[in-house]
Amino acid sequence: MIRNRTQLKRAIAVKREWDFATELARERVANLATECAAVKVTLQEREAQLREKEIECEVLQLNLENESIRCVELEEICGGLRKSNENGQKMTVDLLTSLEKSREAYEEALGKADMRSQESQRRMEKAEEAYHQLRDETTDKLKLRLEKCLNGFAMWGLQTVKWLKLDSLERRLMSAKTSGPAGHKQIVELVNTFLEELNEARQNVEVKIVNVLCKLGVDVSSDDTVTATSDGTAP
Repeated sequence: MIRNRTQLKRAIAVKREWDFATELARERVANLATECAAVKVTLQEREAQLREKEIECEVLQLNLENESIRCVELEEICGGLRKSNENGQKMTVDLLTSLEKSREAYEEALGKADMRSQESQRRMEKAEEAYHQLRDETTDKLKLRLEKCLNGFAMWGLQTVKWLKLDSLERRLMSAKTSGPAGHKQIVELVNTFLEELNEARQNVEVKIVNVLCKLGVDVSSDDTVTATSDGTAP
């Protein structure tokens, strides 16, 4: 009987321990379930983030590949530019060398041209001086001949006018009264008229000669005017 009580007590104690352990286990399970749920949510969030990161990585990978291709293209372009730059530098050096040679040749040609120009200028000045001298000599000779011709023409014209006037005077004298004071006065008037007409004709010839000489550029002074004596000759 006592053994049964002892066993019963033990059984009750064991049951209590079991119940307590079970309760603890249940609480532990509940806590673990809660933690698992939280961890699961966290894992899901991390999986979502991981998928986003994977997508970003894929995009970055594609961008990296594109950038790699672009880098290759840029390297090729840089290589071409480098080669073009080298060729350009070489061409620049060649052009500078050619330009220097051209400049030296130009300066040499310019010096020769300047010497030729100076020589041509000296020759031109000499030729111009000779031309002016010859022109002055020729002009002076022509002016002298022209003056002689005009003087001769004037003398001829005055001589002609004089003979015409004398002929007219002779006819007038033949028709005038020659006796007495009245006849003498008439003769004096006729002679004075003849002299006035002859002087007027001489002045007209002088004016024409002066005009011709002025048009030709000949300096005409009062000493150069044509004069004539009563017989039609130059003084």
